[in-house]
Amino acid sequence: MLFLYCNIEMIGVYRTSSEGAEIIYNLLVNEGYSVEWISQETVEQGQLSVYDLVVFPGAHEHVFAFLSSGKFRRMLRRYILNGGKYVGVCGGAAVGVWAVKGFSLFEGLKFLKAYLYFLVVGRISFLVVWNTDNMFGKVGLQEMAWAGGPPIELDGFKVEALFAESKPFVPYKDKPAIASGKHGDGCLVLFSPHPEYREDTLNLILRALNG
Repeated sequence: MLFLYCNIEMIGVYRTSSEGAEIIYNLLVNEGYSVEWISQETVEQGQLSVYDLVVFPGAHEHVFAFLSSGKFRRMLRRYILNGGKYVGVCGGAAVGVWAVKGFSLFEGLKFLKAYLYFLVVGRISFLVVWNTDNMFGKVGLQEMAWAGGPPIELDGFKVEALFAESKPFVPYKDKPAIASGKHGDGCLVLFSPHPEYREDTLNLILRALNG
């Protein structure tokens, strides 16, 4: 298991405009974790090191910070390489991908295409299919909310679940929906869909932290 034996006590949640950010924050507080909101300033000032794990939810604020600030990029990568643990959802997953493999125009266009589609059609549902021996102990098909997240494709990362269908203009079938892996001394769990928007998938956030 990715985070097994890691003592997770202090968690930072990046404050974004996504309603999912509040859901994740409240879930962690209710589970007894010490949780604080973090921001672009937190990252750029090198303060991520005080957190055992950081969660970057959906929305665009951290995406713009990553793309516009070299210091943000450097400090986030340093945190992960030095053993930080990162859980990313949707836009936060895109930031996690870029932190590992670096930003490219191709990766940016993939995210932009998905985000524009979301702006037009709104939140929708995708079916994902769980891969054998996934870290969540899930099997078969499961419906999850989606709001613009890109496929999570990283060399050396374990694919936990695949998209089981495509939508118009987003041909995601058989592409990675959820992935986990290591980068340097750090660990990442990345969700293209949003586990926090449905009661039957909300606990995946906790499993990602403690898996």
